[in-house]
Amino acid sequence: MRRKWFRSAAVAAFWLAGCEALYGGYAIDNSSNCMVNTALCLVPDQACNPQTRECEPAIVLDSVDPPAAPTVGGDILTLGGQRFSPDLRVRIGGIDVANVTWVSDRSLSVVAPPSPGQRGPVTVEIIHPAGQTVRRDGLFRYYEQTQLTTPPPVALTFEPRHLRSADVNRDGRLDVVMSDGFDSKIYALLAQADGSLAEPIATTTSARPFGLALGDVNGDGKPDVAISRTGPMTAIEVALGGGDGSFASSAVVGTQTTLGGLALGDVNSDGKADLLALDALRLRIWLSNGDGTFAATSRDFALAYQSFGASGRAVLTDVDGDAALDLVATNGTDLSFPIFFGDGQGSFSEVPSPVFAAPPTAFAVGDTNGDGLLDVVASLGSAEPSTALMLQTAGRGFRQPILLAGPRSANGVEILDMNRDSVSDVVLFSPVVGTGVLSIQHAITPTRYAAQKSYSLPPYPSAMLAWQRDKTQPPSLLVVHRGAGASGNFYSILSNVTP
Repeated sequence: MRRKWFRSAAVAAFWLAGCEALYGGYAIDNSSNCMVNTALCLVPDQACNPQTRECEPAIVLDSVDPPAAPTVGGDILTLGGQRFSPDLRVRIGGIDVANVTWVSDRSLSVVAPPSPGQRGPVTVEIIHPAGQTVRRDGLFRYYEQTQLTTPPPVALTFEPRHLRSADVNRDGRLDVVMSDGFDSKIYALLAQADGSLAEPIATTTSARPFGLALGDVNGDGKPDVAISRTGPMTAIEVALGGGDGSFASSAVVGTQTTLGGLALGDVNSDGKADLLALDALRLRIWLSNGDGTFAATSRDFALAYQSFGASGRAVLTDVDGDAALDLVATNGTDLSFPIFFGDGQGSFSEVPSPVFAAPPTAFAVGDTNGDGLLDVVASLGSAEPSTALMLQTAGRGFRQPILLAGPRSANGVEILDMNRDSVSDVVLFSPVVGTGVLSIQHAITPTRYAAQKSYSLPPYPSAMLAWQRDKTQPPSLLVVHRGAGASGNFYSILSNVTP
């Protein structure tokens, strides 16, 4: 009898021990419960199972590639981590993923679900049927693809070229200034409250413009205009803005060649826009006198290795964030281009860009990675790949170009936040025969872009201008068309209606 009791006691002890471990896991207030005592699990190798309340090997989610996708869904994403199994579920932004493919214990392939209206960072979850759930923020975000609408085109009585924008009548809206490709005229198209442009206001210049720049040379708050003209006496003509879309000639300075690259901007910090031009083998600067005229002689800086003429392009902006204007320029023929860093006192030092695979024919300057330093995106003509991203580094340096896809022979490049997600996108325009090509590449990371999304255009497009009517609106695109046959000359405003 005593032996029988002992045997029963042993069995009972065995089961009690097992039950005690199980009880310790399930008891809500037991210190052996890892939900109560989180220190029981050795992070990161262990995780607490909320169902058993026991520690178990942890599922790890390290990455989502690509880390961004459009809200329409459908992109294939790769989830990287550890201890993946075929029976895992995935949720993105609170939405169950219908297609989950187990690749290995370190990789899952999923199809991003549609997520209309859920723009920005979202939580990614991996759920094991036994209870363990992994949640990670900061690995993935949704973005809206840019949506453009095209109102009816507007006819023009001249051939439009050299598109620029500025608030010429000081009403808080950006207007458009363009030149005539065959006549000695420039035109101001004033922006209206409804998003349209008024009838062009013509100003006659002394010759057909080969280049055009806007800036306030006399400090009256009204944008003025500079044009370059061809022979027999090559020169730059400056005309003062009347504040109503008209301009009146105020100064003429002689140049060595017919110029395409010129700019207006305050390079010596006196509040007046000075005149800059890339003239053959020199960067020339005429300091403003403040009354619409300029210094009799220019400050000249010899170019180290390039010559500029009618095909030159120039952008004057603060590239390195030191509050002094710098100049980026290309001549359209060489495999690199100079970048001139200003000191705010009217002097510049030249830094060559990296060497490209083909001559850059168009470029844009903007902060593509959010570090406060401006980067350069350049079109490489007919090369493949046809677009290069050049990131600026500290100390006025630039990394070797990162090659991107894009339409060939683009003559329009813009760096813009087209879908209002606070990340810069790349817009490219190529006036190929017929309909032309307009593409937008949304940024996924500072050095990586989604596949280009193309947009249809009316026939015979020739040039593009990013046009933001006012600061409350996302940037739209104005495309001008030089007609062939019966199509005539006209412009189209591709209105940005991205939600």
